[in-house]
Amino acid sequence: MAALCHDLGHLPFSHAAEKKLLPEGRTHESLTVALINSDEMKAIWSKVTPPLRPKDISKLAVGPKELKDQEFSDWERILSAVIVGD
Repeated sequence: MAALCHDLGHLPFSHAAEKKLLPEGRTHESLTVALINSDEMKAIWSKVTPPLRPKDISKLAVGPKELKDQEFSDWERILSAVIVGD
């Protein structure tokens, strides 16, 4: 699920539009995390079997470089590196 959600925060024209269209300090990664953790998406995650935790999806979708305040297990680091491409 994290791989499918990895690019949710991208704007049209991807990285080229980011600096012009996003508010100061915002990135497509921060938008991805915000979308995954939104109330609308939480309603979807709770209906999936087994229920998915937005925090886990966010961690894997954007990786430890973007979520410096969160701890990552070795497995989470490996999986997020595959998804993010780091």
